[in-house]
Amino acid sequence: MVRPSQIHQLYDWDCGIACLQMVSLWLNPMFECTHRMLCEVLCTKSIWTIDLFSALLKLYGEKQISIIFYSKVLQVNLNLAHHTFYTNDYLVDIARIEPLYTQAIAAGATSCASLSSDELRLAIGNRIAIVLVDAGKLKCCVSSTQSGFQGHFIVVFQITLNVVKYVDPASVDHVQCSMDIDTFDQARKSEGTDEDIIIISRRD
Repeated sequence: MVRPSQIHQLYDWDCGIACLQMVSLWLNPMFECTHRMLCEVLCTKSIWTIDLFSALLKLYGEKQISIIFYSKVLQVNLNLAHHTFYTNDYLVDIARIEPLYTQAIAAGATSCASLSSDELRLAIGNRIAIVLVDAGKLKCCVSSTQSGFQGHFIVVFQITLNVVKYVDPASVDHVQCSMDIDTFDQARKSEGTDEDIIIISRRD
C-alpha cells in the first residue's frame, strides 16, 4: 500500500484540510489541491467529517472516486450540543451541516454503522481513510496535552491484525505513525467522534 505523502496542518483547526490535501495527492499527484482552494470549498473553520466528505465529492465526483462515509450518527448529534469541544459553533453548524447529511444519504454513499477493527481492516484494503479520533488518546508522534476530547483527523492507509499505520498532519518529526489496534479503537471510538470514517479509493 502506497503511503500518502504527509502535508502539515498550518493552524490548530485545519487538520481536516491537510487530510483532504493528502487524499487528493494520493488520488491524483498531478492535481494541486491547495489550502486556499479547500478553505473556499469548505467556507468554515469549524470542520466536521461531513464537510470533508462533501468537499471530496465536490472536487472529484463519484465518477472519479469511490467514497463511503461511516458513522454511528448520520445527522447532527444533539448529545454533543453541550460538549465543551463543540459548544461555541454548534448552533451555526447545525444549519450548515444538516443539508449535507441529507445530500450524502440521498446519494447512497453513507452507512450508519459502528465498524469493528476487523470490519474496518477489510473495508480499507488498498484504500485510505480519513478517521476522526480523539488526539488525547494518541500515543505515537502527536499526543494532545489538553484535557477532555480533542477532535483530530488523521489519514489511515494500512491496518493489519495488530497495527494501524497512518499519517498525522500535526506530526512535525514523523511522516508516518503507527499504533496498536486497541489504542486506535480507543481514539476513534471516544465520545465525540461518532466513530466517523471516510473510506476513499480511486475508480478504475
